[in-house]
Amino acid sequence: MTNRDQWNRALLAVWALACVLPAASAPGGEPPPAVAGFHGTYEYAGSADEQQARLDAIDATVDQMARFMRVFARKRIRGATPIPLTTEIRIDGDEITLVRTGETGLTTRHDGTPMLTTGDSDAPQTVTRALVGACIKHHAQQEKGSGSDLYCLSADGQTLTATVTIASDHLPTDIVYGLTYRRTSGP
Repeated sequence: MTNRDQWNRALLAVWALACVLPAASAPGGEPPPAVAGFHGTYEYAGSADEQQARLDAIDATVDQMARFMRVFARKRIRGATPIPLTTEIRIDGDEITLVRTGETGLTTRHDGTPMLTTGDSDAPQTVTRALVGACIKHHAQQEKGSGSDLYCLSADGQTLTATVTIASDHLPTDIVYGLTYRRTSGP
C-alpha cells in the first residue's frame, strides 16, 4: 500500500467521523459554538519564512518529477495556488460561506454534506465542509485532483491558521503548507 493510499484511507476515516459526530446544530438552529467563533474576516499575516515554506513545499514535490516537466509544473502550481490575502467566513445556522480573495464564495452545510458545484475555473467539483475537532475542514474534489484546507482558530479567536493540502495523480507527493491570518472583523 502506497503512502497516498494510506493517506486517503486516513482521510476517509476522519471524514466519516466528522460527518457523524458534529452533524447536529445547537438548540434553536444556532451553529455549534466551535463553528460560530469562526464568523469574521481575516487578513493574511504570514511571514516571509511562511511564504518561503510554501514555495519550498511546492519545489519539494516538483523536484521529484521528470526534469523536463519541472519548470512548467512549478510555474503552473505556483500560479494556480496564490495565497489568498483575505478569507471571510460567514456562519448562518448550519451553513458556512467561505470567501477567499479572488473567489466568488460558496455556501455549504458544516456537517460534511457534499455539494456538487463548479469552481472558479468552471470545472465540476464536489465540496464538503465539516467540523474536525475545533477546526473546519474544507475539501474540494475535482477530476484532476483535490484541495483541502483545515482552518483552526486560536483560543483567543484572533488568529486563523490554514493547513493547505494539494493532491493529484499527476503529483508524486501531496503538497502541504501552512498559512496564518489575523482577524480584522467579527466577534
